[in-house]
Amino acid sequence: MGVKKGIERFHATMALLWEAREPARRGPKPSLSLDDIVRMALAVADEEGIDALSMQRVASRLGFTTMSLYRYVRAKNDLVDLMIEESFGPCPAPDTRTTWRVQLERWALDMGHRFLSHPWTIPATNGLRVLGPNELGWINTGVKILVDAGFTGAEAFDGLLVVVGHVRTVAQFALPARPGERVLSGPDWVRWMRAILARHGDRFRELRDVVVNDMNEEEEGLEELFLFGIRCILDGLALRIASRELPTNSA
Repeated sequence: MGVKKGIERFHATMALLWEAREPARRGPKPSLSLDDIVRMALAVADEEGIDALSMQRVASRLGFTTMSLYRYVRAKNDLVDLMIEESFGPCPAPDTRTTWRVQLERWALDMGHRFLSHPWTIPATNGLRVLGPNELGWINTGVKILVDAGFTGAEAFDGLLVVVGHVRTVAQFALPARPGERVLSGPDWVRWMRAILARHGDRFRELRDVVVNDMNEEEEGLEELFLFGIRCILDGLALRIASRELPTNSA
């Protein structure tokens, strides 16, 4: 994609995600809408994965021709942008009666639920992209929690990126593998690691001891999967705040 076409693509995505849709016109209600298309595309991706998604497949499920979909959305990439917005939805409001740590834990767990409910969003949201109102609202809420706790804006943004990275990694580990995929589910990975380390464990003794003795093949609950790492991150952030409150030694 050339520079000019890339800029045009970003402008088109901005318009798609941020400009208000035209209100319904008088007359008979259209038999197809953009919301119908997005909901059906979500169903395809949730059931079969993002690689199975195509304009033709969505149109077939809706009972329309592929060309009829292009009246509402220009391409599959645009459709995926709308699907991401729909899958995340508005960010839940934090409970400000609780501490900033509790608020951010809840924020992270809510995001983890979104990834696990729509596994295709993990690869679809990789990389820097034009973000829509829902995604930006999630980031804004997380940053606000940290800013209100006393972090600078830059610290809040960078700290939130660390939390998001942990949530994405654990969500990916927790997801079941689809038939034909090269990747393994978390429990399958543990079983294969045990088989490898049973033969080659003398070369990787520390890892062998962890995998053989401490890792559980069965899927854990969502909170157990996420909270250990989140709390480690929050411990580090809390120390940063606490260090500012310590009295400095006088000369």
